[in-house]
Amino acid sequence: MLPPFAPVALPHADGPPLLLRPATLADAVPLAALVAADVEHLGEHLGWPATTTTPEGAAAFIDPYLRRDDGREQMLLLADGDAVVGGTVLLHHDPRVGAIEVGCWIGTGYEGQGLVRRAVLATIAHARTALGSHRVVWTAAAGNVRSRALAERLGFRHEGRLRGAGLHRGEHHDLDVLALVGDEIDRALGAVDRPVSASGS
Repeated sequence: MLPPFAPVALPHADGPPLLLRPATLADAVPLAALVAADVEHLGEHLGWPATTTTPEGAAAFIDPYLRRDDGREQMLLLADGDAVVGGTVLLHHDPRVGAIEVGCWIGTGYEGQGLVRRAVLATIAHARTALGSHRVVWTAAAGNVRSRALAERLGFRHEGRLRGAGLHRGEHHDLDVLALVGDEIDRALGAVDRPVSASGS
């Protein structure tokens, strides 16, 4: 059984720290509210926002992570009080080789504050300690320059481009694959300021 993720407080320039915590089905309403209000931004390169603008759609998005279905291991949500403003996921888990993929998103109003970077690092740390992950993958649409740039700032190394491997809004596109492997994970986690736990430790 996957050890629980301890909620993490992330510094926020405009107020109290935000909380990165595991998703529950009760989060379907605030997640749907975020997506419905920002669907063009969130859905520019991601497919799931198009079907997650209602509480029912958001619940259907969250539920497979709660059941750990088909390699989905964890969904963490970034909360500002009762509002969901972003999140991360661990998916495509292959325990045989210790590989997993990390994904992330953030609402428009919370960009540019380092929140995604800190949230992703906390998520990777959980994958490393709780799952013993040896390989962490980051996949980005070739046109998603900001996503690849963030991955590279975190230390991910570009491994190649999968031609025509993505399908978004009815059009095929290339996918860039980046990864951290072995000690690269530990170096990435040690190279930046660590978030503090919600208990202050």
